[in-house]
Amino acid sequence: MIVVDVLEDFINGLNYQLDIVLVEYNITTDITTVTVRDTLYARERLIVLVNDIETMIVSVDYTDNKIEFQGEIVVTKIVLQTPFYIHGTPYAVNKQLDREVQYPFVYLLEILRETIPSELDSKFETIPTLRLFFLDEANFQDWDTDELYSNVVVPQRRYCDFFLKEIRKAFNKFGLPTNIEITSFAKFGEYVSEKGILNSYFNKTLSGVELRLDLPISKQKCS
Repeated sequence: MIVVDVLEDFINGLNYQLDIVLVEYNITTDITTVTVRDTLYARERLIVLVNDIETMIVSVDYTDNKIEFQGEIVVTKIVLQTPFYIHGTPYAVNKQLDREVQYPFVYLLEILRETIPSELDSKFETIPTLRLFFLDEANFQDWDTDELYSNVVVPQRRYCDFFLKEIRKAFNKFGLPTNIEITSFAKFGEYVSEKGILNSYFNKTLSGVELRLDLPISKQKCS
C-alpha cells in the first residue's frame, strides 16, 4: 500500500457533481444563474461540464452559492472536472509543472513520514503525516490581497473542507484524522516569521490553502 496512490485514488473517486437548487435566466443580461448547495472550487473562467458540455463560468457568488453562465442554458447537471493531483518534493514538482499543469490542483508535499501502529491487530496499516495544498492560479500583478482571497483562497478552502468531510465519511478507507491545521496562502510559498511569503515553491503564481493532518489508513483487504 502506497500512501500517494491511496490519496490519488480517493481524490479521483470523489463526486464533483454540484447539487442544483434553482436555475434562473435573465433575458436582459443574457445570463443563466444557477444556485447550488455548495460551489466547491468553482470560480470565474473555470471550465466545467454543464449537461456534459464544456462551459466557462462567468462569475461565482460564494455568499449565496450562485454560479453564472453566459446565455440561456437549461441546466440540469454541473460537474467540476477532477483536480489535477501531483506529489513530490518542491524541486521535482516544479519541473513537472513547467511541463504540464492543470488548474486547480492538489499537491502532496514529500518527503512523507509515517507512523506504523505497534499493535499487530490494529485496523490501520499506517498513519502518515500529510501536508496537502489545494492551489489555483492567481494574478499577483493585478489583484490585491482581498481579491486573491475572494478569487482563489475562498474556493480552495471550500474544496479543502469538502475533502475533509469526505475523508471523515470514508470509514472503510480511513480513521478519523487528527492534528488538523489549515493555513491560507494569498501568495503560496515559503512563510518566514513576520516577513510574510519570501520565496515561492514553484515557478507559478499560486494561491490556496494548506491542510496538515495525521491520517490513519486502513489495511487493504486482499482480493
